[in-house]
Amino acid sequence: ERAQPNRRMAGEMKAAIRKTTSKISVTFPGPQLDTKDEFVRNTLEVRVPQIIARTLEYNPRLGKECVNKIKGLAEEMKRDNPLRLLEDNSPDAEDWNNFLTPVVDKGFKWSNAPWLAWECYVYRRLFEATNFWETKSDYFAREKMTGLANTRREILQRVKVGAKIAGTWSWQGFRRIVALDLWGNQADGSLFDVETIKIKGGQGNSNKLLSDMSEKMWEILNRPSRMQNGRHFRKVVFFNDNAGLEIASDLVLAHYLLTSGRVTHVELKLKPYPFFVSDANPGDVLSTIKWLADMEEKPYAVKMAKELKKYVESKQLIINTEFFLTSARPMWEMPQAMREELSMVDLVIVKGDLMYRKLVGDYKFPWNTSFEALLSYFPCPVASLRTCKSPVVVGIQKKLGLKLQKEDKGWLTTGKYAVIQVADPQAIRAVVVGDQGFDVVLNVTTNACDNMCSIQ
Repeated sequence: ERAQPNRRMAGEMKAAIRKTTSKISVTFPGPQLDTKDEFVRNTLEVRVPQIIARTLEYNPRLGKECVNKIKGLAEEMKRDNPLRLLEDNSPDAEDWNNFLTPVVDKGFKWSNAPWLAWECYVYRRLFEATNFWETKSDYFAREKMTGLANTRREILQRVKVGAKIAGTWSWQGFRRIVALDLWGNQADGSLFDVETIKIKGGQGNSNKLLSDMSEKMWEILNRPSRMQNGRHFRKVVFFNDNAGLEIASDLVLAHYLLTSGRVTHVELKLKPYPFFVSDANPGDVLSTIKWLADMEEKPYAVKMAKELKKYVESKQLIINTEFFLTSARPMWEMPQAMREELSMVDLVIVKGDLMYRKLVGDYKFPWNTSFEALLSYFPCPVASLRTCKSPVVVGIQKKLGLKLQKEDKGWLTTGKYAVIQVADPQAIRAVVVGDQGFDVVLNVTTNACDNMCSIQ
């Protein structure tokens, strides 16, 4: 059972989030994460330069101009140059430059710009340097393929479990598939060398699950479905993260939801270009399905692949891209069209660490800050399945965080621990964003607002 939060903990939460009859106000707790944090500094000085070096090593056919641009990017980081605007004409360039203009005007350098800004910017600059929009050549393909091959056993384990319970709908089956999907998030090429990725967690590691709101996911999916064109309709959207093990795990969960009949449509929202080394693009989804279909010695894998392909053909499994997921903007700044689209969705499953950082804006809110209150801006029910690989987490008890800090100083960044967190926002009238925070204007009563803002 969860211990009741004490008054001091409640006070910390209220300092960041305040509620009135029909409004939740969130105040940012200081600046976004930057290189003052040791893990972030290591990312800038060690991890990202290594990724850039591997990109050059693994792509010997890159043209001289591309190579020079990538080397120039590495040199900019090494010299701590000011960030610059983008120089290409890709579909997201205008929005990126709108975001970057105040960053550039203030003279931000790599060493003092917000982490979320410069880390997403690195991958956008690689996209620019490689002219990806014309070549369509995935410069992270080798690392993705290696990650897929190295986790073959774990993928087949998940597929076998999914095949056994396909067409059923039970709490035990749902919980197991969700747990397997969660721990698949450990396979992250931007944090670990894909040659040495080892899956450290699993369903049995309940002591590594710091917050488990999977029952809330179950409750949301068991609500009465809507009617559309005279038929029952229920849609789940994924904001997907990594290729390889994780996208295979996502497909197993999507297959379970669709074969159960409980969900009629699943949409995968993927990154539109190579991003954070191992992030999944549409081609990775299709190649994973084909990879399973080619395993003639594993009939259960072949069967699932055929069924997934049929769902794609019937448009019950929709494969899409979303540029906003590669932007450096926090999730509360999502475009209005995206907000309106998601308002008609029954559940969004947000995968991975970067998307978690976007959900909470990459701010170090107190650990015991209510996830549900903080996510009150989201236009529909949302679940985050995330293994902890950055110094940002909310929705856990402060004393648990302090205990872990004593036992394992790297608990927030190694991927050994995880959270399943769910927010079920009330109807939103407006989201007003300012420099110091944001206000969510709700169509709710005082009691409903109080319930939403309770500390989890």
